[in-house]
Amino acid sequence: MTTENKNKTDVASEEVKNTKIVHNKRMKKKVRKTSDKKKIGVVTWVFLGLLIVALSAGTWFVTRMYHQYLSDVPELDLALLDDHSQVSEIYDRDGKLLTEYGTTENVEWVKLEDCPQNLIDAFISIEDERFYSHIGFDIKRLLSAVWGQVSGTGTHGASTITQQLIKNVYLTPEVSYKRKVQEIYLAYELEQQLDKDQILEYYMNKIYFGDLNYGVGAAAEDYFDKSVKDLTLRECAMIAGVTNYPSLYDPRQAKDEAMTDTNRRTDTVLYTMYRNGKITEEEYQEALNDKLVIAPVKYAELYKYPYFIEYAIDNVASKLIVKDGNPVNDETLKAKKDEIKNGGYKIYTTINTAFQDELDKDIAEYTNYPVSRDGSETQVSAVIMDQHTGEVVAMCGGREQPEERESFNRATMSRQPTGSSFKPISVYAPCIEEGIPPATTVLDKREAIIGYGLTNGYPGGECYDRGIGMREALESSHNIPASRFLCEKLGIDNSVKYLLLNGFSADELSSTASGEALGADSVTTLEMTAAYSTLANSGVYIEPHGFLKVVDKHGNVVLDASDPEVIDSHRVFSERTAFLTIDMMSTNMVRGLGVHARLSGMASAGKTGTHEDEIVDFGGITPYYTSFIRMSTDNYTPFRNAWSYTQPTRLWRQYMTAIHEDLENKPILDVTASELGLYRQTVCQECGKWPLEGSGAATVTDYTWDGAQEPEGTCEGHWDEDDWEHWTEEDWARWAAEQGW
Repeated sequence: MTTENKNKTDVASEEVKNTKIVHNKRMKKKVRKTSDKKKIGVVTWVFLGLLIVALSAGTWFVTRMYHQYLSDVPELDLALLDDHSQVSEIYDRDGKLLTEYGTTENVEWVKLEDCPQNLIDAFISIEDERFYSHIGFDIKRLLSAVWGQVSGTGTHGASTITQQLIKNVYLTPEVSYKRKVQEIYLAYELEQQLDKDQILEYYMNKIYFGDLNYGVGAAAEDYFDKSVKDLTLRECAMIAGVTNYPSLYDPRQAKDEAMTDTNRRTDTVLYTMYRNGKITEEEYQEALNDKLVIAPVKYAELYKYPYFIEYAIDNVASKLIVKDGNPVNDETLKAKKDEIKNGGYKIYTTINTAFQDELDKDIAEYTNYPVSRDGSETQVSAVIMDQHTGEVVAMCGGREQPEERESFNRATMSRQPTGSSFKPISVYAPCIEEGIPPATTVLDKREAIIGYGLTNGYPGGECYDRGIGMREALESSHNIPASRFLCEKLGIDNSVKYLLLNGFSADELSSTASGEALGADSVTTLEMTAAYSTLANSGVYIEPHGFLKVVDKHGNVVLDASDPEVIDSHRVFSERTAFLTIDMMSTNMVRGLGVHARLSGMASAGKTGTHEDEIVDFGGITPYYTSFIRMSTDNYTPFRNAWSYTQPTRLWRQYMTAIHEDLENKPILDVTASELGLYRQTVCQECGKWPLEGSGAATVTDYTWDGAQEPEGTCEGHWDEDDWEHWTEEDWARWAAEQGW
């Protein structure tokens, strides 16, 4: 092969080689392009899939959010913004207006154009500095508030002025995500329908400023005794600052005369105004050095029947709080009462004004009160209740009528022992309910009682040093037999069980022998009246109440005492137990300590009570009404001359005679002993067994029924120790042991 041919061959080979290389590169590129297209296709489908999932999840989330938070959002009714605060009205049981309850002078409306610019700037600076630029809610403020909560550095809330207006007019004060979402939603809606100045005017006139003041006009008049237009810069700042925490920054609720919290808050408002350029440094410094002078309180005229009316208001407020699903405590009670004072409610009470007038007159004119040893004034409390309805028809919380609102009501607020008047409901009725009939005896002797406690094991007081039946034990009011019935027959836990069913507070019951058998537990006059009413109502407890119905300012009935979900009613004792207990309390009015309370021409039953020498009381029942009355001092000062069977009994008889004057006499319970399956049973007074015929031992005859606890065997006789002829083998054995034989 020539050199030339060889070179051609080499060139050809190189071209072929290069061609293959190029082809291979093209093929690889083609393969790569095909692979890339496949990848792009997969990614596209994955993206589309994820997008579909995200859209589905988003739709699910939005739907869930709507149903959870916005499905029941209130309607944005603009008419509610013009629904201003109104005083409530209190009526008697016949629908007659008794009084207005509220403060009409504290609902003045102020137009925005009449407000000083400093007041407007103070509100916007401290509450919502971007008020004129946001759309109802402020994203920056919201995020800042959330971060403040997370980091613990928060200095403000997330709500704008618009949101606060929404919360006060359309929503409840509960703290929840649902309420916040609804608040934001409605705030945005409101901003679409009203301009900023309208929203600000509504806000400044409807927000709460403490001390029953709603609106800037009310706050200016109450705190500074001047109109809004005359407020100083510092006064404007104080008013704007109160809304954040009225119970703390209200100058009248301040903890000391210097109003430390109020002034600190006022200074903060002034600083935000200065920082936002609303006031100059000179104005800022001058306002810091200014001194707030709070005007004296303008007391409203005291209404008639203050003890009853304020009881009824507390009763209504408590029921409304429970209806709202909140706990009843001092804070919620005050807030609800403030709401009632400005809420335009119509409260129809249970008061019988004729009965109330009689009760007030008789208590004021009574002259036989016990006299305390140290000169402290003897006080009195009394409640009259219709046992068939639970309605409190009259109430006295003190010997004199109060001179100012919300005075101390001894009928509902004073917790003191009652003494022996506790025994019918803590010992004797529970014993009967547990199957222990009145035809049962215990020893009235100074011997140890199992389960009583104390060093000697029995209470003090008089005793007969013999056996005694249940009826005589009630009539004599002796402590030893009551304690024996409690500890040896009933059991303390059973006693407490029935007391709780009768409406007594669990926190105040001691669960001790002295607490339940001797009436040493601290209870109220209202609680005692309600418990006695249970007996008078055939054993059915009805929660005592002071209202018939409550109507809001829109005409809606918000509370109805006939609703079993509002007023509790339940059986505590059987009709038989109620009948027997009342029967024993009735004979107490004839031959026991209740004789001075017995009504002429009207069936009555009752029980006296004395605690030490500090408290005397009486609880009584008629076919129509139940009443409990207590006399004591507020500081447990001992009396020099206290007798429960003459002092509270005679006053009780005086006012109860008057209120029954035109009523027909009839049995307290409309049932007879035979209809209840009761019959008489005789037992040995000393041991409670069947009496020994011809023994000459004393016996007790009283009611029992089939299925009740029966005597355990027959009495073997109770002979004089010197009567050897009747000694048993046990007597001889005991005597022999005593002789050391």
